[in-house]
Amino acid sequence: MKSQQTPKRNPKLFESVPMYAVPGATLFDEAGKLKLHGVDLSVYLYCCRLANVQWKGGDGKFMFRIEDVTAGTGCKERAVWYALKGLQGLTEQKPGKAASPAREKLIVRIEGKCKRPFHMFSIATLYGSPLCNAYGDSQGTPSPLRQFLYDKKLWYDDIPSYLMDNLKPLKGAPLAIALAAYQLAIDKDRVQLAVKLKTWSEKAGIARESLFKDAWRSSEFSKLIHASRLRGDEEVQVTFYHPAKGTSLLLTRSNAARRAYLREIDRPISQYESEQNRDTREYTSGEITRTNQHFYSDAQINEDGVLVVECPECHGSKGGRRAAYPTLRFDPDKGAYGVMYCGADVDNKKNKCTYGAGKMSYHLLAERRGIRPAEAMRMYDNFIRELRSEQNDPPLEDLQARVTSMSEMPLTPESLEERNARATEEFQKKWQEQI
Repeated sequence: MKSQQTPKRNPKLFESVPMYAVPGATLFDEAGKLKLHGVDLSVYLYCCRLANVQWKGGDGKFMFRIEDVTAGTGCKERAVWYALKGLQGLTEQKPGKAASPAREKLIVRIEGKCKRPFHMFSIATLYGSPLCNAYGDSQGTPSPLRQFLYDKKLWYDDIPSYLMDNLKPLKGAPLAIALAAYQLAIDKDRVQLAVKLKTWSEKAGIARESLFKDAWRSSEFSKLIHASRLRGDEEVQVTFYHPAKGTSLLLTRSNAARRAYLREIDRPISQYESEQNRDTREYTSGEITRTNQHFYSDAQINEDGVLVVECPECHGSKGGRRAAYPTLRFDPDKGAYGVMYCGADVDNKKNKCTYGAGKMSYHLLAERRGIRPAEAMRMYDNFIRELRSEQNDPPLEDLQARVTSMSEMPLTPESLEERNARATEEFQKKWQEQI
């Protein structure tokens, strides 16, 4: 079983969704099943929400009025009092029912810290003591609960803030079903998954299928999770959504991956990467050179046989004077698209121009045309494809020969009767010759 000091899992499934921290090993058991239900679950999540939003209670302390709890959870005052006693591990016999066994202590009341009608509590540690007493008071430097748990290397779970801010419309079965769905998504590391209804039911601790259908049709539930199932099918198709944007998290993740790819393209490359990409790149040095000559009409070949253009930074200065030739040199043998570097002497103090360091050839094209480097890279790709297609086209003489042979063919197709008659004549001629 995971202890409370186990570092939290850090899935990036819901990184775009605002989250609240809930101390680990409190909502789910070691089998991943929900431990709290009904009023107990709503009241405990409300307490954790207060511990997250009340900055002065960032070390696990929070305070409230009982009227605020009833308004935030939608539960009756008497039921809230019973839930608070149960969350403190106190066993009180309800009217007409047998005494319940001792329960795990999740919150601890702190006496003498505030005056009525306010009540002050603290999130409990794994051993039942106040979190603030066990790991120090952070009143000097207040911070949210997540930051406090992270600094103390305590395990916590991330719960969407939208879910904990809407405990009243989600109270009961929808709340448990939503929490179990997030647990399944984290276990499978997917924001769109197919899960068996039986497995989902076991995780949530809810057996009635009608409660699942009612939750799926709920407007507040559908802002977080879209669930659908065909009649007679055991699996449910589940897709998670961003509650504020209303878009699927699968699309959000693909867009994030696309942005990361573009950032990778736009970032400067290192000398090590330039050397490593020499043998594994897609284009040859000749193709890159012809592409540079196409896009940079002012490019010329200097006395060393190197393709050069004017440097946009130093403008070809050498020793404080303008050089007789451009100084920005292209090297098509390095990098995926070739690299460039100036290195001209700016003055007589051995200071050199460093323009082009860590950049590829298409970065200059992006600067000249005022476009993003990714767009300039695509222009390079398209031009090289055109070069290759021209090389693969047949010569003009072959095309003329094909056209001539096609013009000599009959304009109308031969009918089946004419073909049979011609074959019969050929067969008779061969037969007479043999005789």
